[in-house]
Amino acid sequence: MLKKLFHFFVFLFAAAIPLLGLTGCQTTYHQRDFATLIPKTITQDWGVAVDQFKLENGNAGVLIRLDSIWDNQGKLTPAAQSIILGCSRSIEKILVSSDATAKVISVTATTADYFNNVYFERSYSKIRQSRAGAISAKDLYKDDQFKLVPDWQWGPFSDNYVYYPNYSFSQIQALIETRALAQYGLNVKSEIDGDKWLVYTRVSRLLDNNVLAVDISDKMLNILNATEVIATKVDHPPASISVTAIGGDTDLNSTYTDSMDNLRAQMNGKLTREQRRNLIQESTQAFYLNVLGKPISMLALPELTNFATTQIQVNLKNMPAISVQAGQFVIALKLSSNDYATLLNHNDILLNALKPIWRLVLLAQDKVSLLSLSLTAGDGRNSCLSFDPTALINYFKNVMTADQLFSQSKSLASCPLMAPKQ
Repeated sequence: MLKKLFHFFVFLFAAAIPLLGLTGCQTTYHQRDFATLIPKTITQDWGVAVDQFKLENGNAGVLIRLDSIWDNQGKLTPAAQSIILGCSRSIEKILVSSDATAKVISVTATTADYFNNVYFERSYSKIRQSRAGAISAKDLYKDDQFKLVPDWQWGPFSDNYVYYPNYSFSQIQALIETRALAQYGLNVKSEIDGDKWLVYTRVSRLLDNNVLAVDISDKMLNILNATEVIATKVDHPPASISVTAIGGDTDLNSTYTDSMDNLRAQMNGKLTREQRRNLIQESTQAFYLNVLGKPISMLALPELTNFATTQIQVNLKNMPAISVQAGQFVIALKLSSNDYATLLNHNDILLNALKPIWRLVLLAQDKVSLLSLSLTAGDGRNSCLSFDPTALINYFKNVMTADQLFSQSKSLASCPLMAPKQ
């Protein structure tokens, strides 16, 4: 009888050995090594770098960065879901063979181009039950949770996660401008004023039947959205973001301004998307002023020079020499005697040639105090016409006549000496 009992217990012990291995009773790994071991294992298993790892309050969690998480409909992509579940399994295989205790395993995935992170968690006790054969895989998976959380939230561990830590504003500008070009094909410039981010873009046509064109409005909202995604991921987000579109068909610009508080309220479920859209402020200013009433600074002088050269060639059929000296933007032309006389005696020709250039001079990053036109005839005669910003603006607003504008130009400083191209 004793011999039979002995063989029975030997059989039970032998049968239990695999079960002990499955349920993690063998200690292969130690919790003290998790901070390096788990990220290293996930990278080896899935080719994903782990941004952060924690084991806190029974939650063994990692945060990973993925190039893409969401499809065009805002749904989790199969590839992202596969990686998230894979990372969970990598944590699991270490945890079950360690001296650590946990309640859940979690993976938070974040990406650069979306407001939300995705948070996944799985019950660790159910994992152990499934490994022991006490519940089916179906019972284990049915309670899996994928949750959308704001992109500053890392699961239960932190509400202050920063995707772009310690970024300077020049680095942020590069992000804004690169993303607007890559996602929407739009060239933008940006600047910061206190706690406000200001973004500018130029379009050929701003209005449709004297109201903001629908396609331009959509582009502005897209730029605003892309900039706000970046703003939620930096150390010191702005209080507001403004996007201003400047058109070639009107002397007024159009601006959308959104509060970051309203954005956070939507992301926290306190405002609907439509409610927040209705809170975005719309405003107009003179085309060269931003929403704060300050001069817009968006064009570098090389851009301005190239544009002016093209406009003069188109409008006056002449190749100019252009320079910027002591705040004067000087356009020098070498003309035939007949063309010289024509330009001096027909104000409308000169002003039509100058107007598109002066519009952009007002948007220059390096401010220009005078727009000057140096005319040299083939017989050596020379004239210089210099216009200050106020006079030109008043003319364009029909506050001043062409004769008054040209009369004022004679009393202004003469053009710097320069040799026009032949």
